[in-house]
Amino acid sequence: MKFTTLIKTSIWGILVFFLFLLNAPTATAASSLSSGGAPALSQGLLPVQSTKTPSITNTISSLITTTAAQVTTKIAPPENASTTNWWDISTDGTLTIHSGHTLSFTDTQGGQWQTWPWTDQASTIKKAVIEPGVSAEQTLGFLFAGCTNLTDVEGLSNIKVNTVTTPGHPAVNTLAMMFQNCKSLTTINLDGLDTSSVTSMDSMFSGCSALTNLNLTKLDTSSATYMGNMFDGCSALTNLNVSNFDTSSVTYMGYCFLDVVH
Repeated sequence: MKFTTLIKTSIWGILVFFLFLLNAPTATAASSLSSGGAPALSQGLLPVQSTKTPSITNTISSLITTTAAQVTTKIAPPENASTTNWWDISTDGTLTIHSGHTLSFTDTQGGQWQTWPWTDQASTIKKAVIEPGVSAEQTLGFLFAGCTNLTDVEGLSNIKVNTVTTPGHPAVNTLAMMFQNCKSLTTINLDGLDTSSVTSMDSMFSGCSALTNLNLTKLDTSSATYMGNMFDGCSALTNLNVSNFDTSSVTYMGYCFLDVVH
């Protein structure tokens, strides 16, 4: 019994000793360097380094917090990342140009601004819808070129066309090849589309071999200088009304009505 009591007492003594060591400061300032030396430094000026080891609970908590922060960190997309939020093609083949966008040469590629973002999908487009609030600068050329299965175009009159050039905002001056090779279109309504600043209508309807009716009495051609091949290949036209065409500024109309047999 006495031996057991002695062991217990020793264990408690060791534990108390270690607790004392863990809580004791690691460094103190001397009260004096010598009897005639400089005054003692205040203890508060000496750095005291803790010897306490962080608990396992605190360590795990810190790791969890750091990991969570890493998981939820979002990487910003590059500034030049391309988007298609102003246009889309639905599964039924409808190209929609959405409100708030300005159609411009900056949307295109090629020396003649001939490649729009959807050009490589042109053959899949069956209908085009232009929402109210769309505007245009510099060009509408090649807009639907190569849309061989396009049968309907809605909302051309919704386009707010810039007709006066100001710094950084050029007027629309070309409709060249706008509907080139739209072989499934039978009619096009251009009423309400302001073309007063357009100088080139080169091959605008070229290759529209299914067009049967085209009323262009409201198409403003007062600034047009080039109408070459404008209706070239429109072999199915039975009703073409250009009675109000102003050709006073036109310098070239070669092959304008080539293959228009009716």
